[in-house]
Amino acid sequence: MGRYKQEPHYFETDAYAHKRYNELLKEANVWQGQGQYWLANQCDILANMLLGGDTSKIDTVVKSEDHFWKTKKFM
Repeated sequence: MGRYKQEPHYFETDAYAHKRYNELLKEANVWQGQGQYWLANQCDILANMLLGGDTSKIDTVVKSEDHFWKTKKFM
């Protein structure tokens, strides 16, 4: 009938990757709300890598020591 066949997305076959993707988006939202834009950016980068299908850094933890900046909230 149709000549286009849609394959299942990577997240439909790997539940752990989908869970990690949602965790990274949540962390990015929290860091963005606290004014820690560099930490939010690192979480977004990892989430976009997962969305593209790259699972090489699926267990990478965003280290806050490297990207944390003191703001008025944390002084």
